[in-house]
Amino acid sequence: MGSEFSLDEASAACRSAYGRHLIVFNPMKNCGKFHFRFYLLCCSSTYVCVKLRIHVKTDEMVEDDKFVSESTTTDGVEEVGSTKVLNQLVMDMARPLYGKGITLNFNNYYASPAIAIQLLGQTVFCRGTLRKNKRLIPKYILFSKSEAKGKDSRGAVKIAVNLRFQLVAVGWIDGNPVHMISSADTAEVRKQLI
Repeated sequence: MGSEFSLDEASAACRSAYGRHLIVFNPMKNCGKFHFRFYLLCCSSTYVCVKLRIHVKTDEMVEDDKFVSESTTTDGVEEVGSTKVLNQLVMDMARPLYGKGITLNFNNYYASPAIAIQLLGQTVFCRGTLRKNKRLIPKYILFSKSEAKGKDSRGAVKIAVNLRFQLVAVGWIDGNPVHMISSADTAEVRKQLI
């Protein structure tokens, strides 16, 4: 196995009524509007899938009751977008990497400063793009719309380093503003800043 892993989701089309508790509706997926969603933890160098988890909507179908116990609505349907549930999902998927000093890469759906700090507590480094609406993002790295639309703005970079938690947050303009957080690259960034 390599030293870098990726966390992402995959989907498989399905319109069966028997899988209604497992089926997710998303009209933007190219495999079809109705599909199964799988969460995958894969090695970036060997492409081996280390952990696979299927998305479920009800707590009675979840293998681990504590995962959904506080994340369900009154009708028993899981709140997929809630931060608490998402953080629990990331920590559960990263469990095979605990204590190994491995880097976990993910996209802006999973990434947040809070999850980066939690993963560091388990000796798992991370790297991923950020959404602007995530909590605890340093306001300094965020580009305004007027800054992003300027003629000479492409390539502009803002960097914030948190020495206490060993995190680096970066914002740059590549046509549109892109924001990223990393706990895997802080030593190199600190050397460049000094």
